[in-house]
Amino acid sequence: MAFTLNDFSAFPIGMRIRRHGKFGNGLHASPTETRIRRQGKFGKQRFIQHKEIEMRRELTALREQMRKHDIDWYLIPSSDPHGSEYLNPHFRCREYISGFTGSAGTLLVGMDEAYLWTDGRYFIQAASQLTGSGISLMKSGEKDVPTVIQFLKDLSEKQMQSPAQVNGQAEKSGDSDAQVQGRGEKRRMLPAQVPAGLTLGFDGKVISMEAGLELNDMNFNIVSEIDLVDKVWQNRPRIIPSPIYDLPLSSVGKTFEEKLSDVRVKMKNKTADLLLISSPEEIAWLFNMRGNDIEYTPVFFAYALISRSDCLLFVSQKNLPPTFRLCRTKNYDCIGSYLQTLSKGKTLWLSGKRTNFALYVKISSPATKDPDTDSSGAVKIIEASKSTVPTKGPDTDSSEAVKIIDETTPVEMMKAVKNTAEIASTEHAHIKDGVAMVNFIHHLKHSIGKKEITEISAAKYLLACRKKQPGFIEPSFATISGYNSNGAIIHYNAIPETNRMLEASGFLLIDSGGQYIDGTTDITRTISLGKLSCKMKKYYTYVLKSHIALASAKFSPGTTGAELDRIARKPLQSMGLDYNHGTGHGVGHISSVHEGPNTISPRGGNVAFLPDMITSNEPGVYIENEFGIRLENEMLCVRKPGERYGFKTLTLCPFDPESILFDLLTEQEKDWLNTYHDNVVRILTPLLKPKVAAWLKDYVQMR
Repeated sequence: MAFTLNDFSAFPIGMRIRRHGKFGNGLHASPTETRIRRQGKFGKQRFIQHKEIEMRRELTALREQMRKHDIDWYLIPSSDPHGSEYLNPHFRCREYISGFTGSAGTLLVGMDEAYLWTDGRYFIQAASQLTGSGISLMKSGEKDVPTVIQFLKDLSEKQMQSPAQVNGQAEKSGDSDAQVQGRGEKRRMLPAQVPAGLTLGFDGKVISMEAGLELNDMNFNIVSEIDLVDKVWQNRPRIIPSPIYDLPLSSVGKTFEEKLSDVRVKMKNKTADLLLISSPEEIAWLFNMRGNDIEYTPVFFAYALISRSDCLLFVSQKNLPPTFRLCRTKNYDCIGSYLQTLSKGKTLWLSGKRTNFALYVKISSPATKDPDTDSSGAVKIIEASKSTVPTKGPDTDSSEAVKIIDETTPVEMMKAVKNTAEIASTEHAHIKDGVAMVNFIHHLKHSIGKKEITEISAAKYLLACRKKQPGFIEPSFATISGYNSNGAIIHYNAIPETNRMLEASGFLLIDSGGQYIDGTTDITRTISLGKLSCKMKKYYTYVLKSHIALASAKFSPGTTGAELDRIARKPLQSMGLDYNHGTGHGVGHISSVHEGPNTISPRGGNVAFLPDMITSNEPGVYIENEFGIRLENEMLCVRKPGERYGFKTLTLCPFDPESILFDLLTEQEKDWLNTYHDNVVRILTPLLKPKVAAWLKDYVQMR
C-alpha cells in the first residue's frame, strides 16, 4: 500500500506542566484542568459524504463549547490513545467535525476560522468534502503551506507582540492575507492582531507526549483535559472491546515467556526499571494474542507495564481467553491512576510517539497509594533521553522523581525482525492471497466488456475471492480501486459519486491486502483491460524496471531505507519520471500493514535493513487526468553470498505481460521476471481450478 513522503505518524502528546488558575515560574497543579506549552507531529481512507449543513452545524456546536470553556483554538488530530494508524469509529473525531473522511489529517478550529491539514493523497477528496464547510484546506508539503505546528508556533509568537508591532509588520509587508495554499490560492494565515493569553485546547488522550512537549514551548495557555467533540457528538459510537484470542506457537515461533525474557535483557542494558508499552501492535505481538478493536488491524486496546520481575496487563479482562495465565491484569481504564503511583527514583522507558499526553500528565501528578504498589506521594519527570523533554523543571526534586527514557521500545525492533515460524506462516498467507489475486485477474480479464464492472464492484469481487481462502480475517486496509484517471490519485477511494464503469481499454490500479491467521499481505497490480497507448506501456515497463531494480538489489550491512530508495527510483528518473510517495514500508505479522521502523523512503528511511525484515516494494507513476501505475510486492530481507544482503519476494501474483514492452527490458530484468513468473505458476497451479491454472500458464508465457 503506497504511503507518501508526507505521511505523518499518528498524533497522540506530553509536557512541562502549568495548571489552571496560576501562572508563575513553577509547576502548579489543579485536579480539574491542565494548562501547558510546546510543538508536534501528526497523524489514512474512507468516504462518507456529509451534507454541507451538517458540517456547519457540527462546527458551530464545537465553537459553542469552545466559548463555554474559554478556548480560542481547538486541535483535533487523526489518532486514538495509542497512536494507531486506523481508528475505531469512536475516535474518528476529526472526521465527525470536518466531514473529511480521509485517514490522514489534522483539524484546527478557531472562533472565526478553521483549517484542515492533509497530504497529497487526499487533496482532491478533501477539496470536495470541505466545500461549503467553512474549513480551509491546507495542502501539506506544498510551497508556502506551513505545518500545523508551524502555524501554531507563528500564532503563539505573534500574541507576544504588541498590537502596534503586529500592525506595523503587516503594513510593512503588505501581506496580512498571506499565501498559504500554494497554487495561487490566498488564505488569511493569522489575524492582524493576536490577543494575549490565547488558549489552545485538545484532548490529551489522543495527542502524543512528543507532540505535547512541542506545544508546551509555545506561548499558549493549554487545556488538555477536555474532549469537546464528545460534548457535541450525539450518538457517538461506543467502544465495544472485542474477544481476544491466542495464536498457535507454530505461527508465532516464540512463547510469551521467551519474548518477555528478551525484553528484560534489553531493559537491563538500558538500565530501565520499568517499560510502558502503549502500542496495541507491540502488545499483541508480545502476548501472542490478537483481537478486533481496530479496523484493518487485528489487535486489542491494552497497555503493558513490565518490571524486572513483574508484568501487568491493562485490558478488558472479560475479553481475555479463558485460559489466560500469563501475567497479572487490571482493567484498561486503571492505567492512568496506576502510573501516578510509580515508585520515586525509578527509571521508566516509554515511547513518546505512542504514549499519550494524558498518561504523561498522570505520571507527573500527585497520586494516592495504589494497593498493588509500595509507593506514595507525587512523582515528577526530571529527565529523558531526548532534548525535547526538559531535564529539570523549576520545582522538581530529583529525589522524588521518575526518570523517563523516551525512546522506541525494544519490542518494535523485535517484532520487525521476523523469526523462522513467522516467515513460514507469512509465506502461507501469500500463497492464499496469490490464489485470490489470480482468480480475480482471470475473472476481470474474461468479463470486461461482457459484464458491467465498476471500480467498487471489482473491489468487492476481490474481497469475495479472499474470503474463500481459509484463515482470512479481514482486509488489511481499504482497497484502492482506480480506473484510468482515478488511478492517478495515489490513495483514491471509490464512492458512488466517483465510481467509474470499467471499459475494455486502459488501466485498473488495484491496491489491496488481507489479514490472514497466517500473516498480513499487501499487493498492488495495475491491470490492462484492453487497448493501451504506447505511452501507457512504456511507463508500465519503467515502473516494472524500478520494481525489479529494488527486488534484485544486493547491498552491504548497514544500508538504510533512504539508500535503497535511490536504487528503486533510478530507472524512472532516467526517463524524467518520479513518484511522490515512499517506495516501501515494513509489514507486520498478523498486525499493521504499515510497520516500523524499516521504511524505504527519501525521508525517514534512516533505519538500516536487517535480515528477516519484511517490506513492501511499490514504485509508481501517476499522470494527472490520465492514469496511474503502481506495482507492489512484499519482500523479505535475506543474507546473500559474500556478506551481502538482498531480498526474497514473498508475493505470488503475475505482472501484466500485456502491458510490458519487453524490448525495453535488459536480459537480467527478463531473467528476473521469468523466474518470478515460473515460481508463481509452480506454487499456485495445484491450488487453482484447471481452467484458471491453464490460463495462468499461458498468460505468463507472453515474454
